Formats: sequence, structure tokens, C-alpha cells
Amino acid sequence: MTTFVFANNVNTTLSAAITTTDTSITLTSSANLPTLASGQVMPLTLSNNPGLTAYEIVYVTAISGATLTVERAQEGTTAQAWSTGSYAYATQTAQSTQPALGFTPASLAQIIEAANVVGYGADPTGVKDSSVAFQNAFNSGFAPSIPPGTYKIGTLLTANSGLRIYGAGSQVCIINASTNGFLSATLGTAQGIEIEGLTINQATASTTGGTGVSVTATVANAGQPIFRDVVWGSNQNNSTSTTGAFSVNCALVSTNGAYFKGCQFTGPAVSTDATQHVTINGTSALTCFQTLFDTCTFTLGTTALQVGNGTTSYVQGVSAIGCQFISVHDYIGFWDNSTSGFLADSFRFIGCQMASNTASIYANNVMHVGIIGGYVLPSVADSGANPVLIDLVDCSGVVSGNDFYAGNTPTAIGVSISGVGNGGGVTVSGNEFYLFNGAGAMPIQVTGSGNTIGLNQYEACNANSIAVGNVVMDKSPSTGFLDVSTGIAINGSSGGVGTSLVTGTQFANGDDMFFGTRNTDTSPTGQFLRLTNAANTANVFGVDVNGNIDSSGYMDIQGTATFAAGTSSGQGVILSQVSTTAPQVIKYGGGGVAASTTYGTTATFTAPTAGFINVDAVWQNGAMVALQPVTGDVTTQILVNGTVVETDGGGGGNSWGMYATAAVSAGTNTVTVQYVVGTTALAQAIFIRALATFLPNP
Repeated sequence: MTTFVFANNVNTTLSAAITTTDTSITLTSSANLPTLASGQVMPLTLSNNPGLTAYEIVYVTAISGATLTVERAQEGTTAQAWSTGSYAYATQTAQSTQPALGFTPASLAQIIEAANVVGYGADPTGVKDSSVAFQNAFNSGFAPSIPPGTYKIGTLLTANSGLRIYGAGSQVCIINASTNGFLSATLGTAQGIEIEGLTINQATASTTGGTGVSVTATVANAGQPIFRDVVWGSNQNNSTSTTGAFSVNCALVSTNGAYFKGCQFTGPAVSTDATQHVTINGTSALTCFQTLFDTCTFTLGTTALQVGNGTTSYVQGVSAIGCQFISVHDYIGFWDNSTSGFLADSFRFIGCQMASNTASIYANNVMHVGIIGGYVLPSVADSGANPVLIDLVDCSGVVSGNDFYAGNTPTAIGVSISGVGNGGGVTVSGNEFYLFNGAGAMPIQVTGSGNTIGLNQYEACNANSIAVGNVVMDKSPSTGFLDVSTGIAINGSSGGVGTSLVTGTQFANGDDMFFGTRNTDTSPTGQFLRLTNAANTANVFGVDVNGNIDSSGYMDIQGTATFAAGTSSGQGVILSQVSTTAPQVIKYGGGGVAASTTYGTTATFTAPTAGFINVDAVWQNGAMVALQPVTGDVTTQILVNGTVVETDGGGGGNSWGMYATAAVSAGTNTVTVQYVVGTTALAQAIFIRALATFLPNP
């Protein structure tokens, strides 16, 4: 009985001309040709090129490379002489599709079940090795179907682009492979590969080795690998590896758009029996692009997602959405791009539950890392370890909206950021940290720079450790609401950043540079602005919420100050307009004053009319606790428009204070208050209080 075999996408030409009696033809391409067993034939149609006006149906009875043995003039067609380049293509014919023209019901059922692996001799009881049967089904050109059963695979199977494997479901369709693995697929065209409804185990007892499924793309933009309802390692009982385990459950090399939906990966509970669930790599010639895991589960094993080989990485885009990572021994996601010049981009975990021993996520030199909306905690199986839950080195990205729980690990670190951010640094914001309160534990540890710590919530946590060089806006156990430890620019200004904490540019003339609203107008207290000494034991300068200068401090003026002229008779004008009732304090010197030095300040003012300037100056030494005379080799002076109008002291005399009045003209005038130290240095600092008043002529 003749059994017809069909093949998709056999569409080529004759590489050599044939006569009407030739029974062997040679095709230009052997792509997609099936393997024929005894009694099987493949219908093939020959047609002229150009024109498609003449046809001949032949039955192919044997295939060797691109050379075919054929039976001529089938199904009522006539044998013809065909020239080189004539079309040759596989398609349905009348006799091959109509039982009335020679098919029995049994042969029709055989067509329908053309790629059922049992029909090729596979043993669903798992006793006999079904490797040959599976391989023949994979080579048939159909989408192989695998009915319920357990199948022993002792030899690594191979496949090319376009293979679709449909199992009856991961709960009932079990593959027990040897240490060689189950399948190695090569994608060399735009067609991908699809596997659905299988469980794939490594069934060699007490052995770890081999790769369950490997997919390698050899051309750019190769087809998409798709895995649905595939389970790896279901024979692992979560306590021992005596039933065997793959070294790698699934390996991807240079693939494009790999997609895993509802898959499960299980490894041995014994951490020394290493199982990497999925390895993702590229090459310098072919980058691996966009791998997505959708609602998958990863249990035990050493690493869930291993990206790159630990030194170089040609991978862009690895994402996990709604996945569960349970008791993974070492890393849930590991991407080390530290020694590669290649730009590694996009490592995202969204809405995932993650529990591991060493670090849930480790990324080195990767841009756009995203850990969003997840639940992150140390592994229950490894509760005695000291994990860093999120460990980012030289990365950029976002850690946001996650719940971090320290559990039974007293030294756990929630988020660790080190190095210099690749592409803009890392932002940690909107997370909740719970029970990071053991010795050495902390929610956030930042030793790098260029990162931003936004607003997070903390419950029963130790203080964060944030290095200088980061922007912190966080009400954490160790910081206030706004803690800026490096320069930030407002409105695009860059001047002063790096030496100034905050640098800003006024938006427009008349706009406020800084604005604040006090809490109450009823007996308001507190400081709007306060500067203390380094020990934070005394105020240096402050402005309270009533707008007054803090009287506990003093101002240090060592340059040119400016007077503002009065607008009516008798109105006083003072240095820097600090107060109209109290003198301005001018300080010079530190622990002492050097010899042969002049210290002073010159104030410039514009008089609207001719008049008089009255200057009151008091000199003090020591800590200004009480009025003390200046003692030592010092002379005190008041100058108006460069002319000394009053002098005191000198030659070891004492000076308490001075008063001077001098006539001034309308326009610009100067007042100088200074002291001149002689040949003997002063042991203490000198402080000057000065009040200047302009009075117009009557």
C-alpha cells in the first residue's frame, strides 16, 4: 500500500534537464525534503518556467541529498522533457488527498497521524529507547505530536527551523533523557521552533550533566523559539539529586525573541549539584535579543537566569513578568558584563516573587535594570546565609514598588549599589523594607555615586549607608526628609555643582529663588535657615521663621559691603542692611592676628545729597562674651573717602571703640573701618561692631 508523505515549503527548480524517460532528477536545493521509509512516496509537481502552462506529477520514492528517484507521469499526467530551471514543488494532488482514488480509512488515518511519534515506533511505556522514532518524526516535515506516556530518549535529538512539537500536556507527557540531553535545535531561517506540553527530565540517577534543550541561531533575525507548558526537572524531589539533574535545563545562544509561557524549572536541592535553569548568551557576531519569561516558576538550582558567560555578554533584553523564584541557591538573575565592551541593556523583573541565597539579582555594567513591583526575600532553605537581595555594580535603572523582607537573615542587605552608574545611575524609590535590623543588616547600602534614593518606607530597620556623591530624598532611619550629599542643579544650572550642594538659576526676573511657608502664624518658632559649626554644637548663622537673623550667631564680612542711603532726614543706613537698630558684626582673624597686617572693610554708598556720615565702631577681642579692649600693638581707624577721620591705640595702647563724623558729597562715598597690627602679633582674634548712619544737610 502506498503511503503519501507531505512536506512544507519544498519549492525549488531542476538543476539539470531531464528527458521523458529519466527516473532520477536533481534539484537545485534539498531544503525541507523529508526522509522516506519503505512504501512511502512524496507527490512532486514539475512545471515549465516561465509560463506555468505545462505540468507533470511524479512520485518521489527515494531521496539522497538533492537527488530524487521518481515514478513519472502520475495521476493522468504525461511524461515530458524538462529543461534546467523548470519548477519542482511539493503540493497536494487529487490522488494524495481523496480516499476514493485508492486510500483506505486506515491509510487516511495514517496521513492524519503522519507525525505521531508512536506511529514511528516510539514506546510510551518508557521501557524501550524511542530516540530513533522521535528523530524520524522530527524529520517528517509535519508537526510531531506526542501522546500521553513516558518516553526514554538515550540519544540527543536534533532539529532545524520550523519544527513544532506538541505534547499532550506536561502532566501526562514525560521525556526521560540521558545526560546527553533531549534536543539541540539550530535556527538558520526566519522560521523558529515551538515546543508545547512536555515534561523533560534527566533520568540518569545520581548524575548532573548535559543540557535539556539547547537552541542556537546561526543567522541574524532567526525565527522565534517558543516554549509553552514545558516542565524541566519534575523528577527532582526538592531534597536530593539521586534521580539526576541537567547541568543546564535550557540554553539559548544568539536567539531572537525567545518566549517562555507557563513553564516550570526545577533543580536539585543539594547546592553542590549545580543546575542552571536557563543560560542566555550571544556572540560578537550575533547578539541575543529580547528573551521573555511569562508567569514561569523556578525552584531550587544554583542560578535561575544566567546571562553571559561571566566575563563577556552579547545580550540585550531579558525580562521576567509575574514569575516565581523559589529557594534558588545562589542567583535568581546573574548578568556579569564587567569585562565586555558591548553595551548590555535591559534586565527587568516585574511583579515577581524572588527568594535566593546569595543575591536575588546581580548585575554588573548593565543599563536599564528594572526590579519593579516584586516581593524579595532571602531563601527559606538558606536562612543562615548573608544575602544581598539586589546587588548592582556600575548599573543604571530603577528599583521601585517592591516589598523587601529580611526574614531569618540578620545580616541581609536589601539593595546594594556600587561603582559609577552606567547610563545615569540607579533610582531606589517607593519600596518597603521590613526587619532589616540584625547586626550588619541594612535596607540600602550605596558605596558608588551618581544614584538617587527616593522616598521609601521602613519598618524595624537599621540605618541606611549612603556614600557621598548621591542624591538622597528619603525619610529613612538615618536621614531627614531631604539629605543632599552631592551637588544638584535646579533649572539646568551647572555652576557650582561638585563644590556647592545646591545651585539654582532664577526662572525669570521677579521670581522667587527659594520659597517656604511656615507652619503657623500664631506664635511661630523655629528656623527657616540654619548653619552650625562642624560639631553641630553652636549656630553660626540662621534666619528664623519670623525673618530675623539668629542673634546667637554672627556674620563674617571680609570684603566690600554696600551702604543703602536713607530716603528721609535722619534715617540710618547700615552695612548690608541687616538691622536699623543693632550694629552689624564684622569679624576678622581666627585664633590670633598676624603682625604687620591691616584688617578692615570698605563700604560703598551713594548719598542722594550732600550731608554727614556718622560711624560708631566698637572693637572687642576674645570670644565677645563681654566688652573687652583691644590690647597689644594695634591701631584702630575710621576712614571716610580714604581719609583717616579717627584713630586710636597704637604702640601697645588699648582701644574700646571709636566714633567719627565726616562731611560727604552727593554721589558715591566710602567708609572704611580697620585696624593695623604692628610688629607684634596679637594673641587673640579681633571683632568689630560698626553702625553707620547718613544724615542729609538741613
